[in-house]
Amino acid sequence: MSQNTPLRALVIGVAGRGCVLAQAINDHPLFNLAGLADLNSELLQKSGDELGVSASDQFGDYHDAIATGQFDIAFCVASTTAHFAITSDLLQAGLHCLVEKPITLDLDQARQLVELAKQKNRVLAVGQNYRFDSVRRFVAEVLQHKQLGDLSSVTGQFYRQRPPRPQDVAIDYPLLFIQSIHHLDWILSLLPSAKVTSAIH
Repeated sequence: MSQNTPLRALVIGVAGRGCVLAQAINDHPLFNLAGLADLNSELLQKSGDELGVSASDQFGDYHDAIATGQFDIAFCVASTTAHFAITSDLLQAGLHCLVEKPITLDLDQARQLVELAKQKNRVLAVGQNYRFDSVRRFVAEVLQHKQLGDLSSVTGQFYRQRPPRPQDVAIDYPLLFIQSIHHLDWILSLLPSAKVTSAIH
């Protein structure tokens, strides 16, 4: 495949952010939205119709999508508990993969995915979009040019009253894995050598 040929993309999970991501992929010149997969057939058809994805490229089972061999890259926007299994299958099939955060709920599983991506020589990325936020870029510039002097420490507090979504109820500490992970990654992207201390109440 030449550098000018759009990557044939598969989006797995079209509810909520999945649909937004699929639309962004559809609008981007570097990608060709070539397939959608979701367990919800009604939502799948609706998203496919809106995005111009033909019925033959809509899959109720992502395994069927992989089996076609027609994709170069996949975006996993499925429930967090399914990230490991789906991403493993995608990498085993030789696809580049972007998986929504958190990559998994288990550190050993996350390491397995990283190792598998290395073995397959595929790109594995995690959707930590706060890294590209305008506020983060501003803070990075301030730190880089020491506009406020040398940084000695960072203290952060995050409070949010939001009941877990139905798919997150079974997750231990859902706020930490689903939301605060953004802030931890934000800090580590600014300060790669930082030591993070956290307390859960």
